[in-house]
Formats: sequence, C-alpha cells, structure tokens
Amino acid sequence: MVSCNQSTANLLAQGNRALAPGNPVPVKASFSVPMQPTQPVIIAAGNIVHFRRIAQDRFQVGIQFEEFEGGGCACVDQYVRSLLNERGKFT
Repeated sequence: MVSCNQSTANLLAQGNRALAPGNPVPVKASFSVPMQPTQPVIIAAGNIVHFRRIAQDRFQVGIQFEEFEGGGCACVDQYVRSLLNERGKFT
C-alpha cells in the first residue's frame, strides 16, 4: 500500500478510473520508504489493484509491483523485513 494525497491519487488512478478485476491500471510510481536518514527514491512499475479513501485528503493505493529500477526491490524488501521484525513476525 502506498499512502498519498488526493492529487497524487488522481494521477495514479488516471482520474479515478474505475478499478475492476481483470482491468488493471498500469502505473509507474516513485516513492521512498522511511528507513534510512537519506531516503532513496524508488521507481517501480506495476498495476493498481486496490484504491481506498481513508480520510478527506488521504488515500491508500495498493500496487502490485512488477519491476523496480536499480536497487529498489532490495530496498523495499529490507524495509518490509524490518517492519515484520519489529512486530515479531519474521525470523
């Protein structure tokens, strides 16, 4: 899930185009993970599979990633592992 504001959500969802099974919305996004003092920008391509408004100007966008540029995949993997370790769910 990627959290964002309404203007970013509109860009990602191409004007809130309806999401439907079998009708993926391709996206190429850049984002950072709050893990390191110098947060690297990760560029990834994939499909939007979930889109939800959680507050007036906050959205959650679920992206099924297919391809990362550079070391983006390793950075995201490291971040997810650290979150799971904090919650005691990963060994």
